[in-house]
Amino acid sequence: VLSSWARSDQRMAAKMANSIIAECRKLGVSPDVESFTHLIMAWAKNTWVDPAVVVNVLRHMQKQQEESVAPNEFTYRAVLLGLLRSKRADALEQAESILQEMSDAGLKQEAHDYTALMLKLAEESKVERVEALWTVSAGIDSPWPKVAFDAVFSQLSLQKMKRSWEEGNVSLRPDFQSQTIRLRAWSDAGNPTMATAVLREMISLSASGVLNRKPGTNEFNLVLSAWLRSDQPDAAEKAESGLKQMMQLSATGQFDCAPNQSSHNIVIKACIKANDDCTARSILKQLKKQKDRDLGSTYKAMIDEYFALGRPARVEETFLEWGSVEDILNLGVHRTRILSWCRAGEPQKAENALQGTLNAYKEGFVQRKPNAAMFKDVIRAWDLSKRIDAAENAERVLRQCSEYDEVDLRLCNAVLWAWTTSPSPSAGLRARDLLNWMKEVSLQRPSFSSYCAVIIALLRSKGSRAEQINDLLFELSARPRSFFRGPSSVVGWERIEAEIRKGGRIFVNEELTRQFEKFRSFKKSD
Repeated sequence: VLSSWARSDQRMAAKMANSIIAECRKLGVSPDVESFTHLIMAWAKNTWVDPAVVVNVLRHMQKQQEESVAPNEFTYRAVLLGLLRSKRADALEQAESILQEMSDAGLKQEAHDYTALMLKLAEESKVERVEALWTVSAGIDSPWPKVAFDAVFSQLSLQKMKRSWEEGNVSLRPDFQSQTIRLRAWSDAGNPTMATAVLREMISLSASGVLNRKPGTNEFNLVLSAWLRSDQPDAAEKAESGLKQMMQLSATGQFDCAPNQSSHNIVIKACIKANDDCTARSILKQLKKQKDRDLGSTYKAMIDEYFALGRPARVEETFLEWGSVEDILNLGVHRTRILSWCRAGEPQKAENALQGTLNAYKEGFVQRKPNAAMFKDVIRAWDLSKRIDAAENAERVLRQCSEYDEVDLRLCNAVLWAWTTSPSPSAGLRARDLLNWMKEVSLQRPSFSSYCAVIIALLRSKGSRAEQINDLLFELSARPRSFFRGPSSVVGWERIEAEIRKGGRIFVNEELTRQFEKFRSFKKSD
């Protein structure tokens, strides 16, 4: 029964396993190591309590000092599973300690025990500790350059995979997965020196028959990616050199490492990052001459890199070049083009790009319908531009958005607040009209922040009248008390009061002033 619960994915599996252990004790049946191992496995797989509690069960077994409950390798592996699933900050350090305990106890360790931990450490970007599990023992200098270990980990005397294997532990024979994890970890860390060293070791291990296959295109690409992610001044040159070496090795037939589309894309991005557009375009030109090349992925890679570097003109140029070759169906690429102009403070160009996307959608050249996020980018660009016509243009984009996607309240409020800074004499009236549109057309229920924006816009507009604010106050007086609660309401009141203190022109009307003061004191008392 315990075994069944240990294999179960049910939420209450761990609790049920606990109750079975408790029932055994009531009946005078002493749980053995297999019973506790099943219990640990049930806890390791649970999702409602942090799986790291498995360590407590292990310590309980060790305190009993009985041979029948002495933890075996399966017990430790169950504990490892729980720690690797845990979200606690010290879970990985505990997992490393568990591996050490297995070694000290003379229990058999398998390569996958290390591989699982290496993979988790790589996911956490702890690349030095990934490498340490493979090759470095405490007190032994690392053969790798620039490897720094934190104080806690450097004190552990783990018997690492490589050392143990070299001493005759065949169960820790290196496998292709563990070496790939090392290579990918250094690649993600942007360390081409280490990535190259690992690749060379993989080649050596495969040549000696230790690894069951040779590194291929994907593994060579990881070294290229390491150059791309590095900040070394000659990274682009090194990546291009690596691409040529892949071609040469592939031509000899010794390695299946012929460059694929990703290989070329990585090098092109490295050249763009190094501001070497000439070489990037040269590689692109070579790709165009080859058949069956996915040029779309290359153009997208170039656009993404130009966008990351903040070069909107290059994004636009590459986008138009791509569009002349084939239809750009990916909506995400269209948004990148729009967002690049938004971040450059060019709202008009961003809106032009948005309009191009809308036209492409109408003509069936875009896979999915443009969404509110794309319109939001343009609206925010207009809002941040501080141009005289910013609010007017932002509202135009907002109303157009409602034809394609549902507009949310924050988007509407952003445009309303844009009208508060507009110098237009009709800004207050435009804000009031937009408020009515929100209620009648967009079906968005205005918030107190919405009303505050309109009131402030009316206060600042020369074309406003006292009766217009009176109408809004009348609407607000009918709202429940809950409508005025929350931090945004406090901010709204403060901004309105600040505007009144400035001597807003509209409050020369004494009757309206008294009404507003009465309304304000009533609502603020809540």
